[in-house]
Amino acid sequence: MRIHQILHGSHVNGPGTRSVVWFQGCQGMNCPGCFNPHTHPRETGTEIDPSVLAEAVAHDAPAGTEGVTVSGGESMQQALALHGFLSELRACKPGWSIGLFTGYSVSELATGDYDMGGWLDLLTGQEQRKLARYAWVKIREMLDFAICGRFDRTQLQLPALADRADAHLITSANQTVELFSTRYTYDDFPPLQVEATIGTDGLTQITGYPL
Repeated sequence: MRIHQILHGSHVNGPGTRSVVWFQGCQGMNCPGCFNPHTHPRETGTEIDPSVLAEAVAHDAPAGTEGVTVSGGESMQQALALHGFLSELRACKPGWSIGLFTGYSVSELATGDYDMGGWLDLLTGQEQRKLARYAWVKIREMLDFAICGRFDRTQLQLPALADRADAHLITSANQTVELFSTRYTYDDFPPLQVEATIGTDGLTQITGYPL
């Protein structure tokens, strides 16, 4: 699997203090105005085994971490590796919550209408969709929440979004916050905001949701 970056101690990527893993690669979506275009190329980033990544995230997260949020790039384009990572993480940190950001809609995920990676070209279209549907079912079982849908800067409509119960963590009206467990309600999510972190090496990381 390929990842772009890991950030610990975030407060804007879901409820509580969270570790965030950005996956590398987002093929074919090309949302105009995307906040993370540097995560799009599939050939860059860091190659890492899912179990090694899970152990590293669990070990390095500060005390009080509530869970992990997976973002990108588009992590569902590495769905099998994502499943392996989340399974290992559940074993390491069974009390953590897990969240996911994906540009795919719930409908696309449920029907298997998404890109899982180039090696699936060896399968027929029907076989690809069957595997993709199964992968999503198994990933969804481990999620507490997911923010689904492509960023669409023509649907910002921020005043209208303020009236929606699921408005937290979405930046365009077509996106949705999906709750897959009873752990959270919509009120548990932080408002849209940007977070800057300065590391000991002086590197500044900016994450969040610029308005």
